Amino acid sequence: MLSRLSPAVSSKTAIDTLPRLKGGRPPAFPPETECELLDFVSKLQRNGLRLQLAQQRAATRFHSSLRTVERLWKNRGIPPEKPVNPEDVVAFFTSED
Repeated sequence: MLSRLSPAVSSKTAIDTLPRLKGGRPPAFPPETECELLDFVSKLQRNGLRLQLAQQRAATRFHSSLRTVERLWKNRGIPPEKPVNPEDVVAFFTSED
C-alpha cells in the first residue's frame, strides 16, 4: 500500500513546487510592436483620417486582423490590474486627505 501512495505523494509534491503556467491566449504582438501599432493609428488619426480607416491601415501594415487592432486600441489606456492589498484598503479608509 505504501508503494501506491508514494508516487501520488511525490507527484503532488512536484505539482505544488512547480510554478503555475500562465493561462490564456498569448498576446498578438510583443509590447514594442503593440506600441508601434498604436502610435501608427494615433498618427493617422492626428492627420485627419477617421479612426476606422486608420485601424484598417494599421491591420494591413502590421499583418493583423482589424479586430485585433480594434481590441488593442480599446485596451490601450487600461493598466493591468494589481491585486488589492488589505493594508492598502485600511490606509485608504483611514487617511485624512
